[in-house]
Amino acid sequence: MALAVVQPGQTQARRLPGLLFTSPEPDFVCAQVYGEEVYIYGGNHSADNANVVARVPLNQATDRKAYTFWNGKDWVADVRQAQPILTQIPGAVTASYNPYLGQFLVTTCRPLSSEILMYTGPSFAGPWSQPTTAFRGLPPSSDGMDYAGIEHPELAKNGGRTVYVSYFNTTGFLTGDLRFVEVHFG
Repeated sequence: MALAVVQPGQTQARRLPGLLFTSPEPDFVCAQVYGEEVYIYGGNHSADNANVVARVPLNQATDRKAYTFWNGKDWVADVRQAQPILTQIPGAVTASYNPYLGQFLVTTCRPLSSEILMYTGPSFAGPWSQPTTAFRGLPPSSDGMDYAGIEHPELAKNGGRTVYVSYFNTTGFLTGDLRFVEVHFG
């Protein structure tokens, strides 16, 4: 995972040198700022597609040594102690606080399916509810699948009652469309 910095009011980011996380560490993606901290989820390369969560103070996001990882009971400095908080997550996943639900919301795709799933929980570390199918994406081509289902919490409306989710819909060999869907709660 690499980082880039963009200054307020600017439209061009500057990539920072080097990588923040490297193999065999989890592949962390989709950072979310909540309060004064950044939370990121990462796959740990296991057969069950398990994901772990890390956090860091926002003002230290570029300092690898400042990151801590949920071990099932507490936040610890050693990434090797991180325990899975979600399984069967094939790739991209987002988590955000949803004021309308009064809970944290995880969005991802069901493996090998066109279903976009959502989970709720009391914190960024869960525990998480059973998944609910938010919607089914368009049927993918016969040689592909839908994937990369993520929420865009910065676009939520009505206090989180309406959220927006994007996903990739395969339309043919090495081709597809990025789809954008509005999801209403209640």
